[in-house]
Amino acid sequence: AGEMTRAQLYQEARRRNIPGRSKMTKDQLAKAVGFR
Repeated sequence: AGEMTRAQLYQEARRRNIPGRSKMTKDQLAKAVGFR
């Protein structure tokens, strides 16, 4: 896997329909989609 960009994490969050994703930091997005 390795490091994902914030854009990649955002795409994944959008795919999962995670609410509030547009205001999340990269770390928050990573946690939300389970990459941490």
